[in-house]
Amino acid sequence: MKGILKICSVVFSFFFVPHNGSDIPVKGYKMVWKDEFDGDNLDLKKWNYRSLGKRDEAYITKNAISLDGNGQLIIEAFIRGDSIHTGMISTENTQLSVELSESVSTDS
Repeated sequence: MKGILKICSVVFSFFFVPHNGSDIPVKGYKMVWKDEFDGDNLDLKKWNYRSLGKRDEAYITKNAISLDGNGQLIIEAFIRGDSIHTGMISTENTQLSVELSESVSTDS
């Protein structure tokens, strides 16, 4: 299990590097939406907790997801007893996903 947590730590460190606040323009793309993760709670109009319960060798739980109040989303992985616990979020089936779908279909 320690090897799995080390791999997760490396992946999170690589992909979730704190953002400096500037938007980087990418030629051919336009910003459709973003979330600044302000406040202390996940915005459930934009996000939902995904696949809660046992998944493979881990348990997916809401307790592993938090905001630090400074614009950072925190997704933790921890061991409780003999089990790995972590969290996942998604925009699937949220108000945001409906709005984005309507935006894409009318802009085409």
